[in-house]
Amino acid sequence: MRERRVSAAEILAAFDSLADIYAHVPPLLMWRAWELAVYRHHRLAEPVLDLGCGDGRFFRRTWGDLADVVGVDADEGVVDGARRVGLYREVHHAPAHLLPFADRAFASVFANCAVEHMDHLDAVLAEVARVLQPGGTFLLSVVTDSFVEWGPLRAVLSACATPEIADRAQQVHRDYHHLVNALPLGEWVTRMAAAGLATEEWSPLVQGPAGWMFLLMDQLWHMPQPGGEYGEQFMTTMRTLPNLETGSRLIFEGLLELSPPGGTPAGLVLCARK
Repeated sequence: MRERRVSAAEILAAFDSLADIYAHVPPLLMWRAWELAVYRHHRLAEPVLDLGCGDGRFFRRTWGDLADVVGVDADEGVVDGARRVGLYREVHHAPAHLLPFADRAFASVFANCAVEHMDHLDAVLAEVARVLQPGGTFLLSVVTDSFVEWGPLRAVLSACATPEIADRAQQVHRDYHHLVNALPLGEWVTRMAAAGLATEEWSPLVQGPAGWMFLLMDQLWHMPQPGGEYGEQFMTTMRTLPNLETGSRLIFEGLLELSPPGGTPAGLVLCARK
């Protein structure tokens, strides 16, 4: 199994290409930029299944040259959005462990930051293997156990002698993301192998100080407040500042400079073959 790392320049280029979609949620933009930088080193053979497709905007920006693509998601609301994107040949409302497709229907399956949220993980992976053609590709991004264990907001609050509040803040963040499969690299590889999916390549996502700062921002962002999340209220103020986009990019560039290769990743991109 080989490892692929992307450069800071590649991540920043991806950041620039996604800013118009995600600039209103800075931690999400950081994460998506890292994913896109890795995906640019891969190709997907058609037909493609986008597993957990969401509203389809990220897929369109990443794989907009593909023509034979089917989407599926368990959230009926985002399925409607994906249909409006106009990229997918079909979009289905179904859970990932009960896919409504024939055996060997797809040459590739893509799952962007979705499988870690899915109940019945082994059944989901078995379904992916079932609908893939022999030799087909499963390309996915996932979070690792570090996404949960780092808990920077919990560390800060614990230092303020409020351990109960710290634990509650950590649980709110985990519940928000429904992180039922925050697994280390070795366990991801093992669980996929049990389903007949051999991992050929892995790439670290959002590692080192950049990962720690991403998680702190993400935890603060999703803290519930009267009238919505804290991040939504924070951005109302931030949008009044001049040069918001360029300033945010400079902060991200600085975090990448502080995060040399080799740091512990908060996420992974995995490429497996049936």
